[in-house]
Amino acid sequence: MNKIASKRALGVFMIGAGVAVAAAATPAAAQMRPWGGRTGSDAWRDGPGAWGDPLALSNPRSTVRDLPDSREGQVTAEHFSAKDAAGRLGEGGITITSKPDSTPDARDRLTYEAAMIDRLVMAGYDSQLPPDEIGQVAEIRIIRTVAEPAERKRNPVSGSTAVSVSNRGTAYGMAVNVDLTKPKTALLSTRMELRIRDRETNEVIWESRAQIWTCEDDEHWEEGDIATRLSAALLEGFPSSVQGPA
Repeated sequence: MNKIASKRALGVFMIGAGVAVAAAATPAAAQMRPWGGRTGSDAWRDGPGAWGDPLALSNPRSTVRDLPDSREGQVTAEHFSAKDAAGRLGEGGITITSKPDSTPDARDRLTYEAAMIDRLVMAGYDSQLPPDEIGQVAEIRIIRTVAEPAERKRNPVSGSTAVSVSNRGTAYGMAVNVDLTKPKTALLSTRMELRIRDRETNEVIWESRAQIWTCEDDEHWEEGDIATRLSAALLEGFPSSVQGPA
């Protein structure tokens, strides 16, 4: 009887010990399972605590540079003339002068004057006549302003870190952003105004305005290029392209 009781007691002890060992092993086994409670490659993709969640907490700066301003290189123009100007435009002698309040320096103003004279000659005027045979005067003004300021210099390397903690474990994430693009230069607005006056009466018989947007220090937009584009826009369709009285 004592042997039977001893065997039963030993069996109960072994069963209890086995349950205890299994209970102790269960948390460890659960920690070895991939986050999300699934197995295979899908277990590491989605769901709470999945790989990638810590990085989702950060917001590194994009390495893709913004697209160029849509205004760059665009030209707008307006034209006006006096009611009785049709028979007086595009013929005879003409001279040109720059208004003193124009913003470019004196050398650049000469560039704009030369471009404008070329267009006036193409329109039918004569710029080589003696002063006493000149019947009209072309006045130009150039105004340059900053439409969009230049971007500030930035650190080319930046990054962020994040930690995600859950009952399934702990994950660490780090993102490094390398941006080697140069900061954008300022976007400049150059406006050119033209008035053609009768030399004797000082009456304005033609007026036009043109504007272009270009990037500062851009090799594709030298002063001569800007002057040529604006001069052409000021006399586009001259003298028939008229929107109203001056």
